[in-house]
Amino acid sequence: MFRLVPHHKKQILGERRWDYMNPDILVNIFERLPLRELLYRVGYICRSWLSATLETLFPLGEMLDLRRLDSIKEPCFRIKILIFLKIMLSRHPTTGWIKIYFPRYKLKEEAFVYIAQRSPSLRHIIFPRIELTIHPFKAISYWKDLREFSSGFYHVISVRTFKKLNTCCKHLCILDLYGRLGDEGASVIATSFPKLRYLRLRHCVLSVDALSIILDGHKNLLELDVRHTVCTDYKYLDFVEGKVRLKELKEEIHLKAAGIKEYLHCEGKLCPECGFRFNRGPASN
Repeated sequence: MFRLVPHHKKQILGERRWDYMNPDILVNIFERLPLRELLYRVGYICRSWLSATLETLFPLGEMLDLRRLDSIKEPCFRIKILIFLKIMLSRHPTTGWIKIYFPRYKLKEEAFVYIAQRSPSLRHIIFPRIELTIHPFKAISYWKDLREFSSGFYHVISVRTFKKLNTCCKHLCILDLYGRLGDEGASVIATSFPKLRYLRLRHCVLSVDALSIILDGHKNLLELDVRHTVCTDYKYLDFVEGKVRLKELKEEIHLKAAGIKEYLHCEGKLCPECGFRFNRGPASN
């Protein structure tokens, strides 16, 4: 049978308490525990164990990776992780993160703002490729030093997004988009982001003239990635793919991009990955 020893006697005997264990050792142990134990038990034992739990869930460093939320099926676990994230952020009014990977799991707008207020040094934000989500418009205004914006929202990309980024993020040099981009959005990109050097439009659906408009406005690109990107007439951008016949990039695009140091594109209709897309749907006029 175990016998409880009062704390003052432990000190006399020279015994060390569990809550005084080296933080690195605690984290090493907690990394081996099931997620349920972290979220519902060990984090509530004492302050030092809470700190170790927070570091296990959100390792200290330059990157915050929230994609773990996507691998968790239990909604209550996701909510618990977000609660712990809020605790961690309340302990550190400003963090040293320079890159954040957001999850496919739909965060509320206030969650984006709360994170943004405490990560003013952020330089890279990466969103997963998903159909729709709440867009962090209000959060963008806190990321003044943003260098990379990677958006995976598959819909007609809002002009409002580009205007907000251009107003708040004067150092943006990497724009990585996934969605449908029309002439209006292309015109805003063409006249914004003077430091833009890397433009990635992989798997996008563009209006026929969108890319030409952008290239006319940005002559100093170092990289243009349009692999598996297709075109359609502007009026058909809102149509579901398969309802409208898609087109390859115009030859003039290849000529305009010839001077770019790294110009990445596929073989269009001959591409084994995206060639099938050109044979679906009726021809557009």
